[in-house]
Amino acid sequence: MKKVISFLLVLFLFTSGLITAQDNSTCNLVPLKGKHSVGFGLGMLNQQEATVLTVKVNAEANIMGNFYYNYWITDEWALELNAGILNAEVFSGVSMTGIEQKAATVIPILAGARYYPAFAALAENVRPFVVALVGTHMGHSSSNKVMLGIKIGSETKVQSVFGSKIGAGIDAFLSNWVRIGLMAGYNIGSDFKEPVGTRENYSGFDLSLNFGIMF
Repeated sequence: MKKVISFLLVLFLFTSGLITAQDNSTCNLVPLKGKHSVGFGLGMLNQQEATVLTVKVNAEANIMGNFYYNYWITDEWALELNAGILNAEVFSGVSMTGIEQKAATVIPILAGARYYPAFAALAENVRPFVVALVGTHMGHSSSNKVMLGIKIGSETKVQSVFGSKIGAGIDAFLSNWVRIGLMAGYNIGSDFKEPVGTRENYSGFDLSLNFGIMF
């Protein structure tokens, strides 16, 4: 909840500053049809954790990152390709049979569309949007098992499950080639057949700041 409140506060200040900077004269929306954009986003995740082993030491990066590509087929609709890292984790657990060490990464590969309704524009270059993406969550995990100080096995697995994302945010087109934005989203994924790191499911909220180049 604190992350959501912080995000909304930043979003309010962000949009207020951009709107204040606009010319008070009648504004025409920045034309987007036919434009391309590539960029990246960085943000924070908020996920619930499921315990796999009874005793554990878990180092988890609740930071997400992604690269994206957009193409505007109209001034309001943009196609999107999106790939990144949803979670990275290092895990060490102790059980009756010894010590187990794991490392895991979840990579979402998604495609879909963004909708920038013209009626909701806050200024000629400040556009709220909603986004819907579908694709796959790829889970890569590796593990080492040690018993009495002797390594008795190692394993690497790659799993894929259905993944999707919905979200809403705001983009500011600062020039003909620079774009920045804020977005709140919810990642939806099916359960992996086997845990990837310490979880079988990586659904959850994220908040991100995005930077892009237009061309």
